[in-house]
Amino acid sequence: AHRGKLTTWAEASTNIGITLGFLFSLLLKDLPLDWNWRTMLMCGMFLPLLLIILAITFMPESPRWLVARGRVEEAQHILEKTHPPGDNVVEIITNIQ
Repeated sequence: AHRGKLTTWAEASTNIGITLGFLFSLLLKDLPLDWNWRTMLMCGMFLPLLLIILAITFMPESPRWLVARGRVEEAQHILEKTHPPGDNVVEIITNIQ
């Protein structure tokens, strides 16, 4: 279920990015030649930078990474937050180990 959503998200993001590129190009066509490409470049850097900052700030560590470093309780806490209620998180941790 997650794989399909992630694949769809990647494809949709690519198409939205292409469309936004064309739209910004159209909006910036009347700027002076020495500014239009610079402005377009800055627009293209803003969204990825924002997404990276959000990912670093809010995305939890990988449970596999935590277990590999002996931080099993933290991994269990993250799995409890990201898995549906009723999933056997202890079994998942055991499989990781």
